[in-house]
Amino acid sequence: MENHHPTPSRDKALYYIYESEMIKEFKWKFPSYEKNLIPKNGELIEWLSIMQHFGAPTRLLDFSQSMYVALFMTMDNSFYDNFSIWCI
Repeated sequence: MENHHPTPSRDKALYYIYESEMIKEFKWKFPSYEKNLIPKNGELIEWLSIMQHFGAPTRLLDFSQSMYVALFMTMDNSFYDNFSIWCI
C-alpha cells in the first residue's frame, strides 16, 4: 500500500504542493458558499482560516478559552486515537 502523506524522510516540498492544491480547490468551490466576503488571492491567512472554519486540515492552530470547546474540537471527526491539548 502506497502512502501519499508526506513524512520527514520524504521531500518537504510535498507539504507546499498539497497545501497549494487544497487552497486552489477550495477557492474554486468557495463562491457557492459565500458570495460577498471573498478574500483576495494573495491573502493566504484569510483563506486558511476560512478553510479551517469549514473543516479543511490546515497548518493553523485553534485557540479557545474553554477547555470543553478545545476538547470537542480536538476529538471531533478525528481519525487518530491520540489527542493533545496545550494550555497557555
